[in-house]
Amino acid sequence: MQFGRLHGLLFVGLGVLLLVSQAWMSLTASKAVERPPIEVTQPEHKMPPVAGVIGALSVVAGVFIYAANRRRPS
Repeated sequence: MQFGRLHGLLFVGLGVLLLVSQAWMSLTASKAVERPPIEVTQPEHKMPPVAGVIGALSVVAGVFIYAANRRRPS
């Protein structure tokens, strides 16, 4: 199987999905912090940006793979 345009587009799709999920998790976590304080304080859950980093790398790799194989005959 040729590693080409389809795989590049799949990497871009995966990267966009991961970036959107990271943004969604970050936005919902910030809304949870804005609640009024309760008597018992709970530790703030810090979320590592692993999904965003992997998503960005997937988008870059996908664009590179697609561009490299764009003019190759099918």
